[in-house]
Amino acid sequence: MACRFRTTWPSSASSRDQGGHRGQAHGRLSRRDHHRGLDGLRERLIEYYKLGARFAKWRAVIDIGDNIPSHAAIEANAHALARYAGLCQEQNIVPIVEPEVLMDGAHTVERCDAVTSGVLAEYLRSCIASAFILRA
Repeated sequence: MACRFRTTWPSSASSRDQGGHRGQAHGRLSRRDHHRGLDGLRERLIEYYKLGARFAKWRAVIDIGDNIPSHAAIEANAHALARYAGLCQEQNIVPIVEPEVLMDGAHTVERCDAVTSGVLAEYLRSCIASAFILRA
């Protein structure tokens, strides 16, 4: 059994996914900004584990465009993914995180490579800074 969390905008605010919201304080990340799914996540994970969940996935979709994603938005999402992963591990649930940079758009392949590399590097920095255990 799995739980799934997404950072998509707009999002239905179901009991599992608390939905995305535009977090101007975190910088601009197109329609997919910051996520409230971490609010109360520890308690939800306890319940999901009791229901049989043994892994959970969070997919952060990142658009590329003029002046997006901002570094602040990348940092906020990387921190949220790392925190999510740590909370999952705390409850004996295997976290699957997917920081996905969308390739489609008017940008060059070099811009896509630079953004993807930056997103992955920031995510790994956030994981290392948190209690998240990378080896499995």
